[in-house]
Amino acid sequence: MQSCIRWRESRGNYRAVDPSGTSFGGYQFLDATWGYVTGLSGHASAYGPAVQDAAFRRLFANGAGRHQWSTYPSCRALLGGPA
Repeated sequence: MQSCIRWRESRGNYRAVDPSGTSFGGYQFLDATWGYVTGLSGHASAYGPAVQDAAFRRLFANGAGRHQWSTYPSCRALLGGPA
C-alpha cells in the first residue's frame, strides 16, 4: 500500500512539490500534517526517504491516516485493504 500511494502521489519522487506549492515529498504531506506527525519543521521534501517513509507509516497506522490520501481508494481497489 505504501509504495502504491507514494507512486500515485509523486511518482516515487521524495523531493516532489505539488504544482500549487502546498504539499511536499513522496507522499505529498501538507506542512501542518508533516509537523504534527514528525515534530519536524519545513517541508517533507527536505527530508530523506527513511524519514518520509516513517512518517507515512506513523500516520497510516493510526487508522484515520489512510483517509489523508485521495489516492488510497484506488490503491485499495488495486491491492485490497480496509475501507
